[in-house]
Amino acid sequence: MTITAPSSHPIAETRHPIATPRTTAEVLVDGLVAHGVDTVFGIPGVQTYPLFEALGNASDTIDLITPRHEQTCAYMALGYAQSTGRLGVCSVVPGPGILNASAGLLTAMGTSTPVLALTGEIPSDYLGRGFGHVHEMPDQLAALRGVTKHADLLLDPENAATVLAESIRTALQGRPGPTAIATPWDVLPRQAHVDDVAPLEIYRPAVDSRDIDAAAALIAAARAPMILVGGGAREAAPQVRALAETCGAPVVAFRGGKGVVDDSSPYGFTCADGLARWPDTDLVIIVGSRAELLWFRWPTPDVDVPRVVIDIDPAVHTRLDPTVAITADARDATADLVGRLNAGGRQRVDRTTEFAAIKRRTRSEITVWLQPHADHLAAIRRAVWQVPDSRSGLL
Repeated sequence: MTITAPSSHPIAETRHPIATPRTTAEVLVDGLVAHGVDTVFGIPGVQTYPLFEALGNASDTIDLITPRHEQTCAYMALGYAQSTGRLGVCSVVPGPGILNASAGLLTAMGTSTPVLALTGEIPSDYLGRGFGHVHEMPDQLAALRGVTKHADLLLDPENAATVLAESIRTALQGRPGPTAIATPWDVLPRQAHVDDVAPLEIYRPAVDSRDIDAAAALIAAARAPMILVGGGAREAAPQVRALAETCGAPVVAFRGGKGVVDDSSPYGFTCADGLARWPDTDLVIIVGSRAELLWFRWPTPDVDVPRVVIDIDPAVHTRLDPTVAITADARDATADLVGRLNAGGRQRVDRTTEFAAIKRRTRSEITVWLQPHADHLAAIRRAVWQVPDSRSGLL
């Protein structure tokens, strides 16, 4: 998934003076517009009426789509983010509403998808007092922090623009994921003179050349390398393809990595193709993936296989125990690695004939084993894509 930040990246904390007072809700909606948000999925309720009024006043810029259930709001925002590469935004009422939406937020966490949830809260005077106010939770903020990268409680309009900008940056920066802002019932309509905050700069870590050199040395010595890709490699598709061709490695996708290298390419392997190749593999290059195939799906090899892990999230390195860890954006690291391999004079090995044979064999085995489903899928692909079975992916 390509994460698209705002079209311009002004210096962080750049402010634009606003002459007239605005409600907290208006500041939040103006901030969404400033960040290029064009769609919000939301269901209004008494705690969020001012926010939806502000969204209505911005209808020439933001489309408001209202599903029938809060869970749908979050999942539609997730789907929007995954299909467009942009921030997905949803808004629901607090308490039961945000708990319904939490399924989608937790899925956004698991799939590294940038989603912003705007919700309400009980009136600020009643927070933490346990009076049983409508939709009150003992600690809604703690619940939100359990299913998001970051959650904020917005208590005054003066901080609204800053909190929104920081929440959006957090959703997009590093490993993408969901964030949330909860604003009490009485704070959303409160007015103040508030300056807009421009979109904050999104940090991309620099690639350490020493890590690239170490990874290139492992690849140069490998006889049969393999590349595993996840959702973090989507925006690096051209670079991953170049790396595969340079080092003669198949690219195995699991869930989020589908489409980084097309199945019709000799280098594009399904999980079944990868499993067939796995016993011969002597190096794994993991790009933007938590590599579930290795630690959960595939058998443990008799000999420990060295691992090069490229991920923008350093926490991944602690889990995957890499031989070489590269903390960087997948685009930058894979491009640098290809450049280093080419500069080192590595001779490209053409394994496309070998890979094509593996793919034909696994496809044939699955076609026999998975009946009648395989024939049904093949018929659907022929009808939809108008291409022969040989180019239709798995079957």
